[in-house]
Amino acid sequence: MTNDQPSAPASRRRRRLGGDYQTD
Repeated sequence: MTNDQPSAPASRRRRRLGGDYQTD
């Protein structure tokens, strides 16, 4: 699932297109 939150913790999230985070 992709989350449009650039301020989301990168601990459990991968950096995708700039500010796009994807949960593993």
